[in-house]
Amino acid sequence: MGLATCKPFVHNCFLMASNHMLGPKPFALDRMMAIYYAVVEGRVAPTANIFMQISSLVSLNLLGHVASDDQIDSPKYKCLVSLDFIKSVSRTVNFEVMRYLFDFV
Repeated sequence: MGLATCKPFVHNCFLMASNHMLGPKPFALDRMMAIYYAVVEGRVAPTANIFMQISSLVSLNLLGHVASDDQIDSPKYKCLVSLDFIKSVSRTVNFEVMRYLFDFV
């Protein structure tokens, strides 16, 4: 459905837009860790090494730290790379990322 066909319902057209077209949204560290544990095979204990990897992703500008005054204990992040970059990296580690992105199924 193009924008020309839904002019009377402009508000509804914007609501129907796919999330990947709207851009990345901030997410909590807890959400990222839950996704990590769901994807990783086997049981992995949360260690300082995992948190150092997150810091490395931020310093490489692959993730951005989102400032939030009300959530000091639970930091939020935002993805700063394109879907093409994510697909490229996932291929190099033999991980089919598109299986986990429901907007693209």
